[in-house]
Amino acid sequence: MINFSAFLGAATMYTRYKIVEKQNETCYFSTPVFNLVSLAL
Repeated sequence: MINFSAFLGAATMYTRYKIVEKQNETCYFSTPVFNLVSLAL
């Protein structure tokens, strides 16, 4: 059960990373480096 929860957490973080990456293509609110750092944290 812990592995499943860890997988869901990682999938959520990756999905959020991709959403923010796509939003930054249009508005350039923050640099891609900040998005990559937030994924690593």
